[in-house]
Amino acid sequence: MRTMLLKELVSHDVLEFCYDIRHPQNWNADSIFVSDDDFYCLNPYLEQVIPDFSYYASQKITTEQWEQIEKLALEDGKFRDFFQKIKEWKSKDPEGSNSFWIHGV
Repeated sequence: MRTMLLKELVSHDVLEFCYDIRHPQNWNADSIFVSDDDFYCLNPYLEQVIPDFSYYASQKITTEQWEQIEKLALEDGKFRDFFQKIKEWKSKDPEGSNSFWIHGV
């Protein structure tokens, strides 16, 4: 699963991982972006933790929820590099918040 920075985007069919402090602003330079096609591969894990996840709006995700999603995916041997990139991104959170936002398509 490929992650992108704002300057790398060639399409707007992406979901944005946004720091708490930046919400509700979109298209942040310090956000991480994932194509909608790639992101939908997380469905089986995401929906076990957040059954009513909103793919077309903004959704607040707690660190605890994200860790549960990560655990489920890694148990299936999926997306190790992706979760590592998100973990590295989250470690740079300017506010050190225990949550972040995913802005939908």
